[in-house]
Amino acid sequence: MPILASLIEPIAAIIDKIIPDKAARDKAKLELLELQGTQELQQIQTQLSAIVAEANSRDREAEIRAKNAEGFVAGIQAELARQGVIIPGGVAQVKPPRGR
Repeated sequence: MPILASLIEPIAAIIDKIIPDKAARDKAKLELLELQGTQELQQIQTQLSAIVAEANSRDREAEIRAKNAEGFVAGIQAELARQGVIIPGGVAQVKPPRGR
């Protein structure tokens, strides 16, 4: 609960005691409620920004993991090719020995 929300009732009670004019008192209470709404809106915007940032971060981490996996697979394929294993279409085959 935001701090301002917990203070609304006590502040409204103080407004009742210190502002004798009913119209001015109601206007002050309305401004207090609007202030609470503004604070809540800012809090919601902050929370949504954090959620979006986290989602983007997770997407970036997944992208990095995928690139690392692709690099790992390419490295394995290169090593297998160096050792004479052919991988057409991703299926490993051993080259027949020379001279046979």
